[in-house]
Amino acid sequence: MLKGAALMLIIHRLFYDIPLLQLSWIHIFFDQILYNGKLFYTQQWYAFTPEFRSLLFIVLIWLMSYLIHYWFVYVKRVFLFILMTFVYLTVLDVFTAYDSSIAVIRTFIFSFLALGLTSFSRLVQKEQIHFAWKKNVLYWLLPLVLTVFATSIVGFAAPKTEPKWPDPVPFLREVTGTNGDGPIQKVGYGEDDTQLGGDFVQDDTPVFEALVKDRQYWRIEAKEIYSGKGWESAGNQANYKEEISGIISMHTFYSNVETDTGNATVRFVSGEELPKVAYPYGVSRVAGNSGKEKEAVDFFTENRSGSIYAKMGKQDVKLHEYDVQFDEPSYPIEEMREVNEQQKDDADSIYQQLPDELPDRVRKLAEKITAPYDNRYDKAKAIEQYFGDNGFVYQTTDVAVPEGDQDYVDQFLFDSQRGYCDNYSTSMAVMLRTIGIPSRWVKGFTGGEIKKKNVFDDGTDMYEVTNSNAHSWVEVYFPEVGWVPFEPTQGFDNPADFQVHVETQSGSNSVETTGEHNGPEPKEEKEAAAPKKKQDDMEIAKSEKKTNTDDEHRAWLPITLYIGGNVGCGVRIALSVQKKDGSCAHGASAKFGI
Repeated sequence: MLKGAALMLIIHRLFYDIPLLQLSWIHIFFDQILYNGKLFYTQQWYAFTPEFRSLLFIVLIWLMSYLIHYWFVYVKRVFLFILMTFVYLTVLDVFTAYDSSIAVIRTFIFSFLALGLTSFSRLVQKEQIHFAWKKNVLYWLLPLVLTVFATSIVGFAAPKTEPKWPDPVPFLREVTGTNGDGPIQKVGYGEDDTQLGGDFVQDDTPVFEALVKDRQYWRIEAKEIYSGKGWESAGNQANYKEEISGIISMHTFYSNVETDTGNATVRFVSGEELPKVAYPYGVSRVAGNSGKEKEAVDFFTENRSGSIYAKMGKQDVKLHEYDVQFDEPSYPIEEMREVNEQQKDDADSIYQQLPDELPDRVRKLAEKITAPYDNRYDKAKAIEQYFGDNGFVYQTTDVAVPEGDQDYVDQFLFDSQRGYCDNYSTSMAVMLRTIGIPSRWVKGFTGGEIKKKNVFDDGTDMYEVTNSNAHSWVEVYFPEVGWVPFEPTQGFDNPADFQVHVETQSGSNSVETTGEHNGPEPKEEKEAAAPKKKQDDMEIAKSEKKTNTDDEHRAWLPITLYIGGNVGCGVRIALSVQKKDGSCAHGASAKFGI
C-alpha cells in the first residue's frame, strides 16, 4: 500500500499542476491508463504518453525491489543479481561512452558485503544458533567490513596484466564492415544530440515523399545550448503556443524580407512518421491528419526551437500526411552586410552561450578567419567557407568521439579534421559565438532526390527523402532580417535564395537572386568595389566587340523573356566567360521584372 501511494505521488509530482488533494487529477490519470491500454492492445508502443512510460518504469523498479527483497531476506541468495550487475556494467563500459571504473569498485564492495550478510544469516539459520543480533552487531559485522575493504584495496592496488582482448569493438566493427572510434549509429532523425560523434551506417530507407516545386531543406528544430559534447534544447512545453486553424505565426525572418508563395504536400512512409512537423523555411500554414483518427488535429509551436507539434486533445500525434503553405524567403545580402558587431543586437543572449571549458584556441581561430572583414555577413561567410578551403574531409566512418574533458569542436578543428554534418555545423555555430555573433544549430532533412517530375501541371515534382538525408546546418541572426541559414558542410549546397542589388550602366537598380551566397568582401576590397566595377563594365563592353577575334576567351550575352505569376514579366540576362577549352571561368545572372 505504501509503495502504491508513493507511485501515485511520484506521477502527480512529475506531470500534474492540480493540487494533490483535488482528486480530479486521478480521473485524468486513469483516462491516460485507458488510452494507453488501447495503444498497448494495438501494439503502438511508440505512441505511449510520458505519464504511461513513467508509470511502467516505476512499476519495473517496484518489481525489481520486490525480487531483490525476496532473494536477499527470505532466500538469502543474491549472487545472480550481482553477476547480472557486473555483466550490465561491462556491456555499458565496452559499447558506450560510459566509464564504469568507479562503478565496478563500488559494486564490488556492496556486493561482497551483501554476500557476506546473506551467507552469515544462512549459516545462523541452518545451525539454529540463537544469536542476539543487536547486542553483538559489532562483533560479527566489523570483521566482514574489514575483510571486504581490505580485499578491495589489495585488488585495486595490486599489479595487473594487460587484457588478452583489450577492446572487442574494433573486432566487431571489422566483422560487420564498419569502422571508427565511436559507437556505431544508424543515420536518421533522432532527438538526443547530447553526445555527438562516432560512425554512421548509411540508411536509404524512405521517410517521406514531398510534392513541391523546388527542392527545400526540411527544418524540424533548432538547439541552443552547447555542452562541449553536443547540443541541448532550452525550450519546454511551457512555451508552447497553440496555432488556430493551423496558421503558423512563428517566423524565422522579418516581414520586410521578400518572399515567394509556395505549397507542399508531405506523405510519410508507414511506420516512419516523425514526432514533429518537418517544414520548409517560411511556413505559414499546416493542415493534416494522423491517418488513424478522424478527430481534428491541432498544431502547437515552440518559438525558441522552431518546433511544430501536432496534437489531438492533449496527446501528441504523428501525422501521416499534411499540407504546408510557405513564403519562401529571399535574403538581402546588402542589408546583412550593414550589420556590424557595434550595433545593438536584439537576439536572445542564449544564442551566444558557450561552456566555460571551451579551449581558447577555438576563439583565436575564429578571430583569425574573420579578421579581414568588418560586418556580420562576411564574417559568417568566411567561417562557412573555411572548411572547404583548408582540407577538411567529409566522411561518416572513422569519426572520432571526444573522450574525457576533450571538446567536440576543438577535436574536429585541430585534431581529426574529418567528419559529417554535425561536426561542420557545430564547429561553425560555436566559432561564431566566440566572436559575439548569435547562432544556433539546426537539424532536419535535405531535399532528397526527385522521384517523379511534373506530377502536376504547375511544375510540382515529387522528392523522396530518406534517412540518409537527415542533416544539420547553422542559422545566424541578423537584426531586421532574422535567422538566415548557412551551410558549412563539405559537398552540400545551401538551397536558400540570396538577393543582391546590382547597379547597371544606366544607373538603374536591379536584383540578382541566387541559390548561393556571394563570397565575403574583405575590408580593403570593399572600399574599392565601386571603381573596380566600372572598370569591369568597360572590359566587358570591349570583350563583346572582340567576340569573334579573341582566341583566348569568348563572351556572350543571351537574353530570355520570362513570365511569372508573382513577378509579372521581365527579362533574364545571363553573362558568362568561357575559356578556349570550353570550361566556364566566371558566370553571373540577373533578372529584371515588373
